[in-house]
Amino acid sequence: MAIIMYKVTQNLGSANASLKYTIPNLDNLTLGLSSPVSPMALPQESAKENILVKMEGNTQTLSISWKIADLSGTFAQNGIASSDAITPAGTLDSGGSLTGNDTTPPNDSGVTNAPATDVVNWFLSEFQGKDITDKFYFKVGDMTIMEGFMTKMNFSISGSSPVVWSAQADFIVGNVINMYDGDSSSEPRSFAVKQVDNAGKHSSEGGYSAPNNRIRLSWTSPTDTSSTVTSYKIFKRSAKDDFLEAADVAVGSLGNYSGVSGSLEWLDVTTGTTVGDKTQTSLLKYTYYVKAVNTGGDGLPTEQKSVQQP
Repeated sequence: MAIIMYKVTQNLGSANASLKYTIPNLDNLTLGLSSPVSPMALPQESAKENILVKMEGNTQTLSISWKIADLSGTFAQNGIASSDAITPAGTLDSGGSLTGNDTTPPNDSGVTNAPATDVVNWFLSEFQGKDITDKFYFKVGDMTIMEGFMTKMNFSISGSSPVVWSAQADFIVGNVINMYDGDSSSEPRSFAVKQVDNAGKHSSEGGYSAPNNRIRLSWTSPTDTSSTVTSYKIFKRSAKDDFLEAADVAVGSLGNYSGVSGSLEWLDVTTGTTVGDKTQTSLLKYTYYVKAVNTGGDGLPTEQKSVQQP
């Protein structure tokens, strides 16, 4: 029986399920249904005359546990085969192929071999619900697809089995509404940092010309912001420095070197270039994060990601 977890963002059209994970080693699966009622016992009457008042709706939950070992699981990101895609009707399409996927495991389409620690990191960084448009689905065998939200994830490892992680997730069925009404933006989405050539091309992209001598940051726009994003602030530090603002770039001045639709991209300076009193040093590890700026000020930061300068 195949058990598949999906995370979908922004819309539910065919092939828009952006993250997918197939449970490889099931421990336990529990489906629960809560249907609360409140008793209103009548004075001087027997128990059978008790009036049961139902003031609340029902709640369905799913709790699942499984093992994560090296070389387990099947991943897909940024587009999955339409044969596995969720549609608004809650059914599965047929046919199709994998397209538009990142090239860094375990985020490749159809990746089946990944270290267990990478899988855990992937869940913690990518599978959490952050956006008002985020939706989660569970497909359990031939049962009706369940839509809802992931409320908890736990990952543990023990000394008796130091290479196999125990994973547990709780899921509640329903529709999510968001009460956030802040003025500043949420964090930019799909943040990535890669080594690229001087023209901003990654080695997996057409037109790449070795060697790598720059660092490219890429992200997509936040989806929950009360006003238009006007610029993005880029923060950076080396292994031996604190974070400093490296740039504040207007939206119209950002590039798109990868050719991926909707991707906003910025190139850091080449090796040996001095900016202020800092020099971009070869083989030094640099860490970055990005904030969107609108009329409400600086938004929330992306997660921090690092790469070694070529």
